[in-house]
Order: sequence, then C-alpha cells, then structure tokens
Amino acid sequence: MMIRARQIEQSDVPTLRSGVVVGVRISGVWHEGLVEQEQGGQTWIWNKSKRTGRVERESWQQFAPPAHRVIEIGYLGELSPEEVIERARQRQGEEWTPIANCQQFTRQCHGVRRAAPDIDRVAFALLLSMLGGPL
Repeated sequence: MMIRARQIEQSDVPTLRSGVVVGVRISGVWHEGLVEQEQGGQTWIWNKSKRTGRVERESWQQFAPPAHRVIEIGYLGELSPEEVIERARQRQGEEWTPIANCQQFTRQCHGVRRAAPDIDRVAFALLLSMLGGPL
C-alpha cells in the first residue's frame, strides 16, 4: 500500500472519491477521516474525533475549518467505496480513546492493518526506552 499525501485545495473537495482518507492538522497531530460524496454534491467526512468523543459524520466545513491545511492521504485498501462507507456508518457513535482513534478507525473501515501510525510510533519509542536507547 503506497500512501502519497497531497494538499487539498477547496476546489478539489467535490472531486474526492468516497472512501478516500483525508487529514487535517490539529494540535500537531494529523486527524484523519473518510470522505463520503453524496449525489447532490455534499461532501461529508466520517471520523472518530477526540473533540466529539465518538464516530460521527460531519460536513467538510466542520472537519476542516478554512484556516486548516488538509491533505489527501489516499485510498488505503481494496474494499469498494460503498463498503468502506457502510463500515463507517455501522460504527457511528463508537467511543474515541487514545488507542481506538481516528487512524485506527480509517484503517478498520478500509479492512487493513488495525494499528494506527501514531500508536506504532509511541510503542516503538517505549520499546527503545525499555531497551536503553537506540539500537
């Protein structure tokens, strides 16, 4: 799986494919969500947010206020966009925790590896500290 992040301009939003993972930088961390395009042209984002404490669908403007930089992370798995969005819908209301976070949510909806990159980095740092520093 190759992930190539690119910055999204407001004019790009209507062209994003349902199921694509996008990220917005909040407090130094990339917060991820899944794009859902409705036929009427409305763009929604499914995400598991610390701010709301749960999985929910938000408008693009709620997820990515105008002053925030947004990137397209990519399409992470092999499932159809419909299945990815259905998996997100089924998890609506699920509680956010530091371990069950937005990155884990996007990957689970895509049917790929359960761990989240931020959690992997923390686990690796803890392992290094337990072993006495860099190998």
